[in-house]
Amino acid sequence: MIFEKVSFKPSEKEVVLTDFDTDESETVVLDRLTPRFRETIGKRTGTTEQVAQINFWENLIVSQEGTINLESNNNFRNYFRGLFFNVSNANGTDNLVHLDLADATIELFLSINITDTSDLDEDGDTTDLIPLNSTFTINFGGENSVG
Repeated sequence: MIFEKVSFKPSEKEVVLTDFDTDESETVVLDRLTPRFRETIGKRTGTTEQVAQINFWENLIVSQEGTINLESNNNFRNYFRGLFFNVSNANGTDNLVHLDLADATIELFLSINITDTSDLDEDGDTTDLIPLNSTFTINFGGENSVG
């Protein structure tokens, strides 16, 4: 098992994505999403369990760079067969949840520091470290993407 949510209760409320605008000193709404299950499942500086979750996804996806598994969408679908959800009723109350798998995604956010040999930040230093952020999106209803 790579993730366990002991007390999940479905909600009909929209998910509001916000960010803090330091110039205006206020919180701004970036997007409004339909109700959904969203969970951050790991941080490098987190608990042993969180680090294990990061390592799992890194081994499953990131370390496959350059292999046939990431060469095409069909190869990836053959490699990554999906997710298994085990749901049990622990307290005697029931919920019916519709999972819209046509709109379901897993988003992996990767942030690494690279040596700026090409002077991408145009500061004249080609030995400094700069952050490189990337997103890998697994879409259950369509094409996968890297950004």
